[in-house]
Amino acid sequence: YRKVVSNNCTAGVIEEYTARKQSCPSRAPKGLHLITSEGKLTAALGTNVTFLVFLEEGDGSKTSIMVDFGDGNAITYSNLSSIEDGIKHVYRNVGIYKVSATGENSLGSETVVLYLHLEHIYLSAPFVAVKNKEVNLTVVLWPSQVGSVTYIWWFGNNTEPLITLEGSVAFTFSRDGINTVTVQVSAGNTILQDKKTIAV
Repeated sequence: YRKVVSNNCTAGVIEEYTARKQSCPSRAPKGLHLITSEGKLTAALGTNVTFLVFLEEGDGSKTSIMVDFGDGNAITYSNLSSIEDGIKHVYRNVGIYKVSATGENSLGSETVVLYLHLEHIYLSAPFVAVKNKEVNLTVVLWPSQVGSVTYIWWFGNNTEPLITLEGSVAFTFSRDGINTVTVQVSAGNTILQDKKTIAV
């Protein structure tokens, strides 16, 4: 038989381990994304446009975000958590705007760009028309160079619209009273609408 030397440890063993706080290594912003909340690159003039900004890599709490709306207005946020609900902006003029977002921290920066088309329509129609006489109605679309456009005309209580590829139409009102003309313009993935009332 062999005698084993006994364990002479008198202080005991600590079986509890505590977590050691360690900060994550900072990284330069990478994978910055800028989109509209509806996922569209078109919007109607005068409406709230909500922009969403996402960052794939980098410390969101230490990365400042600057959004330039392309119309002379810009805004800066100290970190990403302050813009989780999106950034709202209203444009006052039609056109194509270069919107950019820049994420920046002490290790670097990244910029992303999107082009937003702001559109507006106006239905030109007389206030008064003569019964059973042709009236010219015209739609003006801004900006005019938006690609293929479809015009959907609704007259009074008609259940079926008149669909054209031209921005003007001649129509004859056959009943007296107040008549409503509504035109919807389908341009890209946006539908814009204007309405006028005509006394006959």
